[in-house]
Amino acid sequence: AKLGRGLDRHVPMRAVFDHPTVAGLAAWLAAQEATTLPTIPMLARDERAPLSLMQQRIWYIEQLHPGRTVYNVPSAHRLRGALDRDALARAFAEMIRRQPVLRTTIGMHEGEPFQQVHDQQVHDTLDATLRFEDLTGIAADAREAELALRMEDEIAMPFDLARGPLFRACLYRLGDQEHVMFFMAHHAIWDGWSFDLFYTEMAALYDDARHGLDPTLALPPVSYADFSAWHREWMAGPELTRQLDHWRRKLEGAPEALALPVDKPRPATQSGHGDTAWLRVPADTADALREFAQREGSTLFTVLLSAWALLLHQLSGQRDLVIGTPVRGRNLPELESVMGFFVNALPLRLQLDPDAGFRSLLQTARHEMIDAIGCQDVPFEHLVRVLSSAVEGVRRDTSRFPIYQSFFSYQDARQRPCRWGDLAHANVPVFQPAAAQDLALWFLDGADGLVGGLNYNTDILIADTATLLVERYLAMLDRLVDALAQQSHDVPLRALLSMTPAETARLSSWNAGTHGASWWRRRPSCSTSGRP
Repeated sequence: AKLGRGLDRHVPMRAVFDHPTVAGLAAWLAAQEATTLPTIPMLARDERAPLSLMQQRIWYIEQLHPGRTVYNVPSAHRLRGALDRDALARAFAEMIRRQPVLRTTIGMHEGEPFQQVHDQQVHDTLDATLRFEDLTGIAADAREAELALRMEDEIAMPFDLARGPLFRACLYRLGDQEHVMFFMAHHAIWDGWSFDLFYTEMAALYDDARHGLDPTLALPPVSYADFSAWHREWMAGPELTRQLDHWRRKLEGAPEALALPVDKPRPATQSGHGDTAWLRVPADTADALREFAQREGSTLFTVLLSAWALLLHQLSGQRDLVIGTPVRGRNLPELESVMGFFVNALPLRLQLDPDAGFRSLLQTARHEMIDAIGCQDVPFEHLVRVLSSAVEGVRRDTSRFPIYQSFFSYQDARQRPCRWGDLAHANVPVFQPAAAQDLALWFLDGADGLVGGLNYNTDILIADTATLLVERYLAMLDRLVDALAQQSHDVPLRALLSMTPAETARLSSWNAGTHGASWWRRRPSCSTSGRP
């Protein structure tokens, strides 16, 4: 986006991958016609801001299912060192002042929802301060458990979109030199990129406040409300038609559902209940996969996604898969520093050939991802409505998430600041007992390595199954790394699909006794999975 703005050229993501050298990209750019990239005008102060197209989807779901916490987006970070509480509170207050979306609730006018951006004196209208809780009165060996319980209580508490505030923040004191900062926002005003911005800006604002300086960060050039009004108008033009046509063609004839083998009968309506099985990819494995991706002109994201698709193929027996993935939705340079709900979900359709090699699957995933990024602006819920009426076989089913039931997310957070002044700063995993899809695999690539989790729908799957899937996925990555180290040619997909040693031992134990027969009698009918 910055390159396009500087050269008055439209530079799609595909051009960067198709021309991976500076000389090649320069030659391609020289052959392109000059174009005027869109700019976002600022709303008049008295102009009512509409909900963004992404917010509207969340708001509709909230009206249908009020009080759910599936769209609560939590984060927690451990701060070690001599913390200046007053400076941190001033930095937090400045953050609310500079990012209007943190002062936003959803109001109603003549039956239509809109973004109600409150006055900058937010403390007079909303209870939006940084709370402080001292846990040092609790026995030292029980503090971490108490911290986890308190954060779980925060996550389980729904937001009121009309009253606000649409975020909660608390600083927990665990000792003189150790604190945990918890922050959670409703998805209607927040996304993953907003977290990156939040922690980067808090580091700078805290450092200024600690030294008694005025904030040195420039204000964002536009607000989320400005973007919402502009985006609605822009998407009403020919660009919407072009992108919708792409998705109609891409998803025509796609499978209606992922045929997972399930542990429990699927309920008629999704409850949103979920759990997470955590995982960590060892540093040497992650480095080897990253190097392999670079040699193939691809990314670690695509390697991990390809392995996920292969596991889903193994589970379902399906060769045609649709996997959802988030895209950050900030296509213009002026949106880089704006917090808000920009993220959109893209359905990636991957068709596997079990007789092919991993490199072939990787190139398929790479192509599909680049292709999807070029048509990323259609809000997912709008896409669902259009496809429900335009594509045979795509219809609303309240027991499943529409279009795809598996998700994959990777966030590169290696550039997040690891220090706030004199404070060491590290991510704390937080638990969210909710699930939108049947299975969602996510990774955070940070200073402390590649960590992640498998979020699963507890209506149909149990914890042991999720743990087994995590083990199987990690074993697949290990096999891939071993195979790449031993041979230069392609790695057959079938070579990556064998059982793990733990599975083999478990099966042998069952076959040797009566457990297998009794388990099979107790297991629900396989018809609940949609498979024969």
